[in-house]
Amino acid sequence: MKIFDTSSIICIFREIRFAKALDTCMKQGYRLTTTQQVFDEIKRNPDTFREFTAYGKFSIVPVNDNPCFNKLSKRYPYLHSGEISVLCFSLQSQSGIGF
Repeated sequence: MKIFDTSSIICIFREIRFAKALDTCMKQGYRLTTTQQVFDEIKRNPDTFREFTAYGKFSIVPVNDNPCFNKLSKRYPYLHSGEISVLCFSLQSQSGIGF
């Protein structure tokens, strides 16, 4: 699994315009994933959202770990909810909780 935050999605779809890089990940057997919070952030940019949804190969996972969100938000106040959700998802995945 490869999990992406908002910045990397914007970079791939809008700046370098190279979605084929994602195809390479999939050919290697990775599932493309992002969190609901990242998806919500992408919706705020119509151009990126249009290209992201047209690509259509991402799984969207919910991350509802309030203790993790609260802890990381306090420790890293400069991170956005999308970035924090990716970190929380990764921590959940490592510990075997949930996904």
